[in-house]
Amino acid sequence: RDRSPSRGLGDVYKRQLEALGELIIDPDTVLREQALMALTHAGDGPAGYQDQVAVLLADPSTGVRHAAMRVLGAMGETTPMAIAQITWLGQTGGKETLRHALDALRRMGEQAESALPLLRQSLQHEEASIRLSAFEGLMAVETGSEKRLPIMLKALEDSSTPMRHASMKALISLKDEAAPAIPVLIQRLNESEDRELALGALRVVPSQMTYIELYLQALRHDDPGVRAFGCRALGNLGSAAEKALTELRNMRRDRYRFVREQANEAIKQIEG
Repeated sequence: RDRSPSRGLGDVYKRQLEALGELIIDPDTVLREQALMALTHAGDGPAGYQDQVAVLLADPSTGVRHAAMRVLGAMGETTPMAIAQITWLGQTGGKETLRHALDALRRMGEQAESALPLLRQSLQHEEASIRLSAFEGLMAVETGSEKRLPIMLKALEDSSTPMRHASMKALISLKDEAAPAIPVLIQRLNESEDRELALGALRVVPSQMTYIELYLQALRHDDPGVRAFGCRALGNLGSAAEKALTELRNMRRDRYRFVREQANEAIKQIEG
């Protein structure tokens, strides 16, 4: 017989899972909830209890229903019927239930496509944390940059800083497809809490001749990082940005060395 330590640990883990599987259907509400909580930290093993956990989405206890959503979210996949139940709970429950539903749907990714109406609706919620959960869910569930970009653009103008920051991070993945966001990103450079992430997003989006006036305005910004961005963006336009040469030559006198260096590089790119 194989008496290796790994075999022994595997048997113990299996027995523990079986015990939890029995407890999630225990008549005691507290035990059901605690067993579900334990399953969220049990790795891949609980996948065999997916159907039993899904049944608990209809449990009389709110705490058990929330815990069931956490478990299914941790598993990362479930049945279409369970997704429909989670969506219904999010639509009909309170704020806490909605949070649990949105988080579970986000973890399920594209298979939760049927929940898109709830995710889009929640993007209008009065509470910023729920809007953020909805945004993260939409980024995970929605497919195609042409559908995701309008969501990001809307989030860029949200009153919530975490929401705007989540959008900027998402825009980075779109690269040149994020060009329509350039005007709003440049606008966000005026807010100190947004500036670093906005610059990060702008660095990966190719310069667009359409926005040359905005790049020129960036040269006059109080922040040297923004001025350097303006130089770089204009330089990337090449000879098409010839009208910017006078202002770029003035930038050679900027008090910051890295701005002066970026201005010189831009002038070389434009003059060829």
